[in-house]
Amino acid sequence: MRRAVSLLGLLLGVVVSGWCHPSFNGYTGLFYIPTADVLSADSWSAGVFSVDLDAVFPDRYCFGYGFPGSIEVNVVKYVPDKGEKETVISGKYQIFPETPGKAALAVGIFDITKEMQTTVYVVASRTLGGPFEVKKRRVFETIGHIGIGGGGLEGIFAGIEFVLGPSFRVMGEYDTSDFNIGARILINNQVSLTGAVFDFDKLGVGISFRKAF
Repeated sequence: MRRAVSLLGLLLGVVVSGWCHPSFNGYTGLFYIPTADVLSADSWSAGVFSVDLDAVFPDRYCFGYGFPGSIEVNVVKYVPDKGEKETVISGKYQIFPETPGKAALAVGIFDITKEMQTTVYVVASRTLGGPFEVKKRRVFETIGHIGIGGGGLEGIFAGIEFVLGPSFRVMGEYDTSDFNIGARILINNQVSLTGAVFDFDKLGVGISFRKAF
């Protein structure tokens, strides 16, 4: 019994860490908003994204690294079709992870060097109850995120994830100005595809890769 519990914990850890992929702003998150998740120590992620397929793909490249102590550092290179190219550095610190009676909590700063617009935020993430059904189809898990920021995320932001299986999530968010919806598909424990509709107007896509040393 003890061995089975240990194995289950290991498998859950693999699944959870496998979903720690970058957002369109580089940090671990949904589309634009960050979550309280961080890359595990000595792991890294990289991705290419576009927030408007009618303009150019890709329009940004990102790289993230997880340090001991629940610290994540990200670098994003913005390469728009028109306008200046910028390199933005950000960081996130997970104060504590999620437990059965407590949400995960993290603080972060985006654009430390003020290349675009510095943003400071705090965000909480938690699994919302047990499995339930939507239109008679079972949703295996629901995860909620809520935070507050200043700068690019001025005010309260929130998001939700519907986990429809081990490799598919439907996501929605309010990024303090727009509502964005889409999905993330985990090809395997390392590669992820993300598609989003921003403000019900622009189509964005991205692919990311995550690996532990």
